[in-house]
This record gives sequence, C-alpha cells and structure tokens, in this order.
Amino acid sequence: MRAQVAEAQAAAVNHPLLLRRGVRWLIAAVVVSMIPSAAVGRAATSEQKGRVTLAFGGDVNLERRSVAQGFPGGFSTLPDLLGGADIAMINLETAITTRGTPEKKMYQFRTHPRVLESLYKSGVDVVSMANNHSIDFGREVGLADTLRARAKSELAVIGIGENLADAMSPYRKTINNTAVSIFAVAAMGMPGSTSNTWPAKKDRSGMVLWQQHRSAVLNAIKKESKKADVIVVFMHWGDEYAVCPNGTQKSIADELFLAGADVIVGAHPHILQGTSLSNNKLIAYSLGNFSWYANYSLSGALLTVKIDDGKVTGYSMTPTIWDRYGLPMRATGSRKSQIEASIKTANACGGLKRNT
Repeated sequence: MRAQVAEAQAAAVNHPLLLRRGVRWLIAAVVVSMIPSAAVGRAATSEQKGRVTLAFGGDVNLERRSVAQGFPGGFSTLPDLLGGADIAMINLETAITTRGTPEKKMYQFRTHPRVLESLYKSGVDVVSMANNHSIDFGREVGLADTLRARAKSELAVIGIGENLADAMSPYRKTINNTAVSIFAVAAMGMPGSTSNTWPAKKDRSGMVLWQQHRSAVLNAIKKESKKADVIVVFMHWGDEYAVCPNGTQKSIADELFLAGADVIVGAHPHILQGTSLSNNKLIAYSLGNFSWYANYSLSGALLTVKIDDGKVTGYSMTPTIWDRYGLPMRATGSRKSQIEASIKTANACGGLKRNT
C-alpha cells in the first residue's frame, strides 16, 4: 500500500487538477481500494455464501427421572437427531445450581452444572435461558451459580447475564461465509414469574424480558442486522397448552421481523404451535417439549432450517418424543402420525402458510 500511495503523490505533481484539489482525494481513493470488501459492509462482500443448517429443539428440563440426561453420556440420541447441523439450540428451562432458596411459585426447577457439558458433548451449541425458570432459586445465589457454570462451560448460554449488556449479547458464529447471530428473549407475562422479578439492568444481573427491554431488543437487532446475514430470535412466550399463538405473540413477531429478524423460534406453551416460511422469513411459534420429566403424552418437534446465500430457503419438522428418562428420540408409527396431524392443526389455526 505504501508504494501505491507514493505513486499517487508523484502523479499529483504533474497533474494540475490534482494539484488544485490536493492529493488527499487520490490517496484516500487508493487506500479505500486496498480495503477488503468484507471490511466495508456485508453488502459489499463478493464471497459466495454456502449452505447453512440450524437445528432447534423446544423445552428441556432435568427433574426427577430425566436428571439422568445430565450425567456423562446423557442425551445420547442427539447426534442422530441433530443431523450434523451447523448450529444446534434448545431452551434450557432450569436454574443451574445446587443451592439457594426456591422462589415463591408453583414450580421450581434446578439442575447440576454438569448438564452443560452433557448437552455440549451431544452436539448442542447454544441454549436460551431467557425463561420463567432460570432464576427459580434467586438471583444472588441461584443465578450467580448459573452464571459461574456458564463461564466454565464451552456451551454458549444466552438471554441471561451479569447485567443487561451481557444478557443482551447474541451468540455469533460464521459458517460458509454466512454470519449468524442469535438472541434470546422472555415474554411470558406470567404473574409471579421470576423473569418479571429479575429483569437484567445496567448494573444488575438478570434476564432479557420483552416487557422491560422491548426498545433495547429492537435496537440491538437493527444494529446486528447491519453485520449479520441471518438474525435468529429465540422467544419464550405464549399461553401454556394453547395450540394457537395469541395476539401478543403475533404483535411481537411483527416487530421483530420489522427490526431485521429472519428466524423466530418459540418455546413455553409445551405443545406445538404453528410454523410458517414466507418471503425468506420463518416463524415457529412453539416447538413443544424436547426433553421433560413428565407428561409423556405430550410431544414436540425438531426444527431444521436451511439457509442458502444468507437467506432462509426451507425448513423441516421432525416429530419427537422422549422416554421416561427424558431421552429425546424420533417419533415413529402412530405417534409420528399424531404429531404430524398436530402440526397441520397448529398451522391451520394460526392461518399460517408455507410459501418461500
């Protein structure tokens, strides 16, 4: 670059126009021409973007018999289920602590820190903990232990943090020249929920909560969309055991898409809600349970999203169930047929369509 700048200066000496305007313009042009296109914005990148696959499971909990999945060798079925996805993600609905005083609510969940290693070794890359159970054993003890476990783990944990900036920080990964960023946000609005009690603040640990942080979430997505090819938002929202998404879910989704989200994945209802792909924008309102300690009659689905040239181009739903020890597996036979029928019903009630 130094040689090219010197040539520009020499050319200016014998060029009256450049002498009148000065050499700064020419030198600046030379310098800009030397900057790789990737450094001046995503739109200027000429590198070919390859296929990227993302896999999403719904709610995961490790209570009672399902605690077995938190030990070494747990979640042994996941490598097959995930199918070699470039990024795999689930909603981890529990505090990660062996201490603390339970919050005053109907259900309080916690698990041992080793569950993070178990999930990571089984192929999960990132978990959302922006939900109504991650602070079930208080902020000063339970959440503090959870954040310490996160710091020691290779598994990415998002949606909670030491402060709002930390909790808002997305998971980022680039695969095949495609930059993917994932946010996690809670938006249940449940009375007595610990997410309502402990939203993150500028100087306080907690989680990302839509009701408190709506503007911050939308601004963060807008900012991130300038450098990421694909923006994913993992939401914890909706009404439990409701087949159809409610009006609040739909309203939030509209705002997230308008801000720049490409994929919205939901959890919390514990059953499947509708999924739709239209104009390269995908929403899965709820994936149901992926691994749970009870309610074996319930089900869920693994969502696989295909991305080509930085755009969402397709998806598939794999019906899943879990055994009495919380081990997720592919549904077969009549259970598979039942789940597939549930998916169609959920899509119909939401007025959703599949149109790329």
